Amino acid sequence: MVLFCQCGSDRVDIDKWDNQRALLKCFTCQRTAWVEGFTISKLDFVEQLFGAILDQSRKYRKRNPAEHERLFRDRLQEKRASRR
Repeated sequence: MVLFCQCGSDRVDIDKWDNQRALLKCFTCQRTAWVEGFTISKLDFVEQLFGAILDQSRKYRKRNPAEHERLFRDRLQEKRASRR
């Protein structure tokens, strides 16, 4: 997760944590804020980037209608064969 302060800095970290809430602190302007009711997890940049690339490639992939029809028929035949 990447957090940004109102001053525009990304030098934000968890200063205190009491299992119910977290105190965020900007190391540029020293602003602090308590955050309650959220789950904070580690950012795995490579996993997030790979997932985003996959999502975009699936979203914009275009198939011609003949190939789409063939894939639909093949899947239908596989489904019928697995029931037998």
